[in-house]
Amino acid sequence: MRRFIEKLAVRTSGAVASGRRFPHRRADEGALVVVTDAKAVTAVEVAATVEAGGCDCFQLEAYTRNQANSLICSGYLWRSHQ
Repeated sequence: MRRFIEKLAVRTSGAVASGRRFPHRRADEGALVVVTDAKAVTAVEVAATVEAGGCDCFQLEAYTRNQANSLICSGYLWRSHQ
């Protein structure tokens, strides 16, 4: 089970922004960054995994393209909940 931790400012459109870094609160090692659809309803793909515990930022490595071939996504940070 995963619980919502934080919505990230990752919404964009137009040119590929892969490689940009986005801040977030400190995350546990293994936290996932999930890219959702434009309405932030359906998770489309896991874009990155936080590899170092307690890091201050992560690198978003992938975006999902819509049918117009422009980038529209929102990033969410999830963490395992036990």
